[in-house]
Amino acid sequence: MKNLVLLILLFSSATNIYSQNNLMYKCVSNSQRDSISFDLLSKGYKQYVCDADGIYINLQSDNTFCYNSSLMGRKELTFAELYTNIKIVKNEIVNAVETEIIEDNLCSDVEEKTDKFTKEVSFNSPSIDNIRFVKYIKKGVTNQYVSIYIYDTYLSGYNNYGLTILFKSGKKIVRSKEKVDVNNSTGSDWGYSVFFTPTANEINLLKKEEIEAVKLYIFESNISQGDIIKKYANCVLVTPKILPKKKK
Repeated sequence: MKNLVLLILLFSSATNIYSQNNLMYKCVSNSQRDSISFDLLSKGYKQYVCDADGIYINLQSDNTFCYNSSLMGRKELTFAELYTNIKIVKNEIVNAVETEIIEDNLCSDVEEKTDKFTKEVSFNSPSIDNIRFVKYIKKGVTNQYVSIYIYDTYLSGYNNYGLTILFKSGKKIVRSKEKVDVNNSTGSDWGYSVFFTPTANEINLLKKEEIEAVKLYIFESNISQGDIIKKYANCVLVTPKILPKKKK
């Protein structure tokens, strides 16, 4: 009997230790799973094969990760809890070729469509932290847009203005007169959104800086995947050439 109790205790201890070395987060979609994976790879983590189509991110303590199709009896983490455990792997040299592969894989997620009637080509990036980029090309003319959503249970009315994008560097995009649209979202939330054409300077910021937070009217949202958003900005947005002013 004593041996049986001892065996159970040893098994329980081993299970606890094993569980502590594995953090599990259930992704809301395959797109989010892939975005987190690219983020982990860019920070120096290594991916190994666990389940090819698993929806859970299994983050190991040895700076590796894989996918699992079930929680496997472990406590499920929230998205915020997952990211508090993600760090940049020190003394890890990421090969330039691997970095290019990551970038190429990200850009391959951008949806490209051609209208069979107008021949207009559209490019839509995945929505990351409710931010996405859109580009239309028709007869050599390019139109580019940034879409941002924030969800809140409070209905402020329909006469809302003001957009602020805060970057980690402290730089900002401020559009005090930008109209903020509101619509009834799923559940009890209201959706506040902007869909605007960025200037050349704003495009440069979006392609070079990581977003930390956004604010639409009085509603704020912290951004957790600013590095992924920046990469998608580079996939979609093209900085227009600024022609020199003619001398009079």
